[in-house]
Amino acid sequence: MKNILKKEFNAVKKKYPLLEKFQCNFCGSGDSFDSFYDEDVILSTKTDKECDILVECTDKEKDDIIAAIHKTRLLWEILQKWGCCFNDEGCRGVITIDFIDSTVTVDSEYPETIWHSFGEESRKI
Repeated sequence: MKNILKKEFNAVKKKYPLLEKFQCNFCGSGDSFDSFYDEDVILSTKTDKECDILVECTDKEKDDIIAAIHKTRLLWEILQKWGCCFNDEGCRGVITIDFIDSTVTVDSEYPETIWHSFGEESRKI
């Protein structure tokens, strides 16, 4: 990860130490970004001496984490570094940030115009 990306990543990781993964979809076209949507966060499990406890995230906590991530340049840096292009028909995809492995995965796609033949037909006039 490059300087700004790493700095933003580390700031979020430090503020939310139980944050394991963040995932969101994105899209844009017509030379501009449209939106991030279907955002989700996954928190780590804490290990107790006697049992594993899944740390459930309330809707408010989830919204707070998502808002905190949006206040950084993290998502914008990822889009830029991974070369997501919104020109013409644009692109869409999924960003997954793994805060445990310190990895970012971007799965993006762009539309392609395909011409389909109706077949050739000749008729007498």
